[in-house]
Amino acid sequence: VLSEYRCYGIRRFAIRTPIYKLIHQQPADREVFIKHVKHTKLLPSVSFDRDTFLLYHLGNDPFEKENIWYDEGKNQGLKLLKALKKLMISDRQAEHVKDLDPELVEELKSLGYVQ
Repeated sequence: VLSEYRCYGIRRFAIRTPIYKLIHQQPADREVFIKHVKHTKLLPSVSFDRDTFLLYHLGNDPFEKENIWYDEGKNQGLKLLKALKKLMISDRQAEHVKDLDPELVEELKSLGYVQ
C-alpha cells in the first residue's frame, strides 16, 4: 500500500507491507505551513529542516507507538524507502478530470481529498 499526503506545505509518503509501515516526511515548506496552520506548535511532528522517518513493526506494535527506524529496523526501513522512492513520481500532477458530479466534488473537498 502506498500513500501520499501533500497539504499545508507538509509532504509525507508512506508504504505499508503486511509486517512494516514506513512514513517518510520531507522538510515542510515553512511559509505555506504558517500561512495555513499559523503555529508550529499545533503540529509538532512537522520538521522544516530535515527528512524524518517512522518505521513500525505492525505485528509487534499494531498501534504504531514505537518507531524502530533508529533501532533494529533501519535495514528494513531502507529497503522500504527504496521501494517507496521507486513507486513515487516526484512532483507528478494529477490528471484533470472533466465532468465530475458537483456533489462528489464537494464531498471530496469536505474530506480533504481535493482543494
